[in-house]
Amino acid sequence: MSYSCLQVTVQPEIPSAFIKEEEIEVLKQHFSCEGHSEPDGSVRYYFYSEEYFADEEEEDEMIGIFRNVIKRSNGTLNYVYVHGASHCTKMYADAFGGSLIFIKPKSVRRISTWDIIDKLKK
Repeated sequence: MSYSCLQVTVQPEIPSAFIKEEEIEVLKQHFSCEGHSEPDGSVRYYFYSEEYFADEEEEDEMIGIFRNVIKRSNGTLNYVYVHGASHCTKMYADAFGGSLIFIKPKSVRRISTWDIIDKLKK
């Protein structure tokens, strides 16, 4: 039996000044969260998941949170991206790849390695 999963990271780390505690709790439903202390006493949050899954509604909620974080940062953060790698314990041809959700205040772009391959084939 094979096992496949999607591992993701969120970049850049999110400064505590730009994210609300309630938003962190929502994101923790899908991500692990590590807080890294800064010399000034603030915290930067690193979100990641070893086995990411979110349905469309949940993903839209997360994207909304990241867009609000970007807006709240007043130009300190221009974007947040969720970068993923899918893999499988068995070497299936279609079980590997990568994905990216690139979030800006007014736009969201999704792309996968399969999208890139399809474009390159043309």
